[in-house]
Amino acid sequence: MTLGFHPLIKRAVDYIEENYQSEISLEVLAAESSLSKYYLIRSFKEVMDCTPAKYVTDTRLKRAVELLLATSLDITTIGFEVGFGSLHTFERIFKKKYGVTISDFRKKNKNLNGNHCKIRNGFFMFKSCWKE
Repeated sequence: MTLGFHPLIKRAVDYIEENYQSEISLEVLAAESSLSKYYLIRSFKEVMDCTPAKYVTDTRLKRAVELLLATSLDITTIGFEVGFGSLHTFERIFKKKYGVTISDFRKKNKNLNGNHCKIRNGFFMFKSCWKE
């Protein structure tokens, strides 16, 4: 299924992508998409293959990787900038998703920037591997 056929779920996705830096509650997402909380969760998972909460987390992680590669901002600043409530939470979720600590990721990729690396389906892809 695609988002084009689910305009109410698309509204929730758009809201997440525009507001990932803020705390996003299920109640707010339900209101934005004009759905009940329970129907939103069920429909979102059917369309997006994940829960709204996981989509928020993944969106934050993708933006964090972009900032880690393209800026010299410190890790704490990046964590708060993308919407994580604490450094501990940011570090724990990053390591769980990518299998490496944030500081190790940054050290290993210090010569890269956002023009050389993309994230697609949760995996890092280097410029030589993607098609424009």
